[in-house]
Amino acid sequence: MGGWVALIAIVWGGVVTAVGVAHLMQDDSVGPDNRPVAVLDRDYVSSETCRSCHPSNYDSWHASYHRTMT
Repeated sequence: MGGWVALIAIVWGGVVTAVGVAHLMQDDSVGPDNRPVAVLDRDYVSSETCRSCHPSNYDSWHASYHRTMT
């Protein structure tokens, strides 16, 4: 009986390992769907546009971690 339990444990460990390796090797070039995406259309203005009219606001934003969130 102990031999069967060991065999099942070894097989199950192999399956779990194979699934984990397959997951790590999948192509991530597309990226997940839950991240913000920059949509470039005619109404978009960059932070550089804001900088020219609102330099102190830009400096405050640029010094914060908010600029790295997207």
